[in-house]
Amino acid sequence: HNTENLRDGSFEGPVSLSRVVPEQQEETSQQQQPVGFRHHDDDHGRDPEQAPNRPPSQDGNIPPVDFIDAKIEPLFCMMSRAEKAWFAMFGVLLLAGGLTVLIFLAPITDRKTRSDPIDKMNKALATYTPYIRLQNPNSPQWNAAHWLVHNGISTRDEFLTQRYALAVLFYATQEWLEVYEWLNAEVNECDWGFLKCDDQHRVTELTLVDNQVRGRLPAEIGLLTHLQQLRLDGNEIEGTLPDEVGSLTRLETLHLSGNSFHGTLPETIGSLGVLELLNTSNNRFSGSLPLTIYGLAGLRTLDLSSNQFTGIVDRECDSLTQLTTLNLRRNRFTGTLPKSFVSLSSLEFILLDDNQFSGALPEASFLFSRVEVTLSQNFFGGQIPNAENPLGHSLLRIERLDMRANRLRGTFPSIFQSLAFLKHLDLTQNLFSGTIPNMSSLVSLESFSVQSNLFHGGIPSALPPKSRHLDFSRNTFEYQLPSEIGQLSLLEFFSVQANRLDSTIPTEFGNLSRIRDLFMGGATLIGTIPTELGNLKTLRSVTLRANELTGTLPDFKDMPVLEELHLEGNRLSGTIPSSWGALENLEALVLRYNMLSGTLPTELGNLKHLQVLGVAGNQLSGEIPSEVCALTEQNTFREIQADCKLDCTCCERCSKKSSTDCTSTFIYCASFRPVD
Repeated sequence: HNTENLRDGSFEGPVSLSRVVPEQQEETSQQQQPVGFRHHDDDHGRDPEQAPNRPPSQDGNIPPVDFIDAKIEPLFCMMSRAEKAWFAMFGVLLLAGGLTVLIFLAPITDRKTRSDPIDKMNKALATYTPYIRLQNPNSPQWNAAHWLVHNGISTRDEFLTQRYALAVLFYATQEWLEVYEWLNAEVNECDWGFLKCDDQHRVTELTLVDNQVRGRLPAEIGLLTHLQQLRLDGNEIEGTLPDEVGSLTRLETLHLSGNSFHGTLPETIGSLGVLELLNTSNNRFSGSLPLTIYGLAGLRTLDLSSNQFTGIVDRECDSLTQLTTLNLRRNRFTGTLPKSFVSLSSLEFILLDDNQFSGALPEASFLFSRVEVTLSQNFFGGQIPNAENPLGHSLLRIERLDMRANRLRGTFPSIFQSLAFLKHLDLTQNLFSGTIPNMSSLVSLESFSVQSNLFHGGIPSALPPKSRHLDFSRNTFEYQLPSEIGQLSLLEFFSVQANRLDSTIPTEFGNLSRIRDLFMGGATLIGTIPTELGNLKTLRSVTLRANELTGTLPDFKDMPVLEELHLEGNRLSGTIPSSWGALENLEALVLRYNMLSGTLPTELGNLKHLQVLGVAGNQLSGEIPSEVCALTEQNTFREIQADCKLDCTCCERCSKKSSTDCTSTFIYCASFRPVD
């Protein structure tokens, strides 16, 4: 400080009261202290009115007392004892406060220091994930970011986004059946399991199939931009399909079937320009298909079955030139089929059943140049496009044609007789009429059904030689059953129920060595039951009810797999063969409303699997054998239907369902008394 200013009293600016310039100390020590002046150490308790006498300066001015004191010694020396005590207390308090602040600030400072890597990581990841999710401790993104930092993965790591995306996927889902090495930082992610990488360690395949994965597919899946195959089928993933899937522009396979996805397919799916397979079957997707899906020119398989999609199929789908399989079954699509389907020459499998399509079918080439076409359970009308071999034999390659449950009409198309590769033809529940021509040219046909139509005439004698399933039921067929049916050595199922045949049962039916189900109820059959049927060791179910069959019951003892025998509503007579007790797998024996006589054979007690015994409406006498009553100990035996004149010692109640006096036509035992 300028000492001249101190002398003349013209000081300007701050002054330090704790230090004095050396020259000033020397000059002051040479002055004689005036009378009455004391050293400050002796001033404690001094009368404030007794001020020391100050000699004037050389220029006659008396400097201010404060500044002169400042020149002489520190301010603390000028304090009274009380002031010093207060000052000391203030210092102690100030020191204590400082220490307290340091104690509280140290953890905060330390925490901030420790959180710096997380903040740095979050800032790096905020490019891909909304920052608010990275700040939420309950989010998979927060967990993934902390996993990266905890394992020393730098923000400059070459595979940061790949590892982050995989970590988010893991934390966004839960309860994996197998985890393998996932999130083991000591193992390269290419070796975690369910993954395949290219030679540059970039993930190209994620195959997380049938692993009980739950949760939601995170948007960060779009960071795996080198993915070529993404398979998540057979899990329990829910939520919507994120728009970011459209970032996977190298994706060739997207398989999501068997999950619980819902919502609409994102428009961004049209960005998957090299996609070959898209399968979203067995989910809960809904809404209309995005128009961008029709621009996937490389698509070979499109399977959207078993969802809740609505709307129409776009008429402009000409770009799908590589498509081989189109599966839209079990949805709610409406409208007519686009004619552009006809131009898709690569299309082999068209599965549209169980929707609400309507209108007429496209031209013949749409149907018959494919391998499989299923149109069942829709509202298609009109006639099947017919022509005399319009495509040439080489293009008639249809193997399976299912048109069940529509409103199709007309006669049996002649083009069917040219379908040499056809294995399955189902025209059930339509309005077809006319006769069925010779079918021997259908050399590959195995299954044929015209159930519930308006066909008439005779059943053709020339049937496909490889037939396994033939169903002519619920029409108005007439005339004698062809004996040639007995030559179908591969036949397993045959039904002519509910027709007007007026026919006998050909004895040649005894040659059907593979037959399992024989349904001929209500077909106006006459004559006797051929004993040759007893040779059918593979027969599981026989229904001949509601016909006009006569004669006695054949010996069916050598039918080891027979489970159901329905002969009710005929004119059969005689007794019930005791040999039937050898039908060890029989579950239902129904002989009601015939002309049977005699007693119930005790051997029926050997039928340990019997559930229903129906013998009411006959001329039987005696009682229900105790051996039959013993079957009530089996939990499977449910009921006995018998005439009231039969004594039933094990029946708890008997009725005609409207009477309880046991004087009606038959007794109905729904429960049984305990057997003694």
